[in-house]
Amino acid sequence: MEFTEAELREIAIKLTITAAQFSRYQRQSSPNESTAATWRALSLLESYGSLRVTEFAQLDRLSQPAATSTLRRVVSEGYAEAVVDANDRRAKQIRLSSAGQEFLASLRNAAGDHLIREFDKLTAEEISAIDTACTALSKILRGDGAESGDSAGRGTPPSQEGGIPARTSG
Repeated sequence: MEFTEAELREIAIKLTITAAQFSRYQRQSSPNESTAATWRALSLLESYGSLRVTEFAQLDRLSQPAATSTLRRVVSEGYAEAVVDANDRRAKQIRLSSAGQEFLASLRNAAGDHLIREFDKLTAEEISAIDTACTALSKILRGDGAESGDSAGRGTPPSQEGGIPARTSG
């Protein structure tokens, strides 16, 4: 099936709006009180590994003071830990702790459990269409045309590739 540029633009806008609404819906219906910033921070640390504050700020499009505050909070909560940067012993990097991995998994499981109940409102075909759309969106996020959903959002920190990567996690 061929689409005109105008049709593709309309689909892209609809996707952008729906994705934002869905993200907000998931946050608002979460039984956990953690903030969207915590979810994003833990997801970025999971995807990119150890990051300096500057790298994290670029990836999450935050000011450096906001990034510092967010990372301090997740470290103080035990979800991340500060480690010495192997390339510069004066600097620190932040990495996801095992408690952070467990907490992130629990957040995702709770969100999934909530959403499963909403699937009762959908037909099998609609659920299948969502699954297909997830695969397609993962392909867009990876930017490499690969089919595996395992590496969506993973990439190289900005300091190692010369800028903000096209891929982000969520």
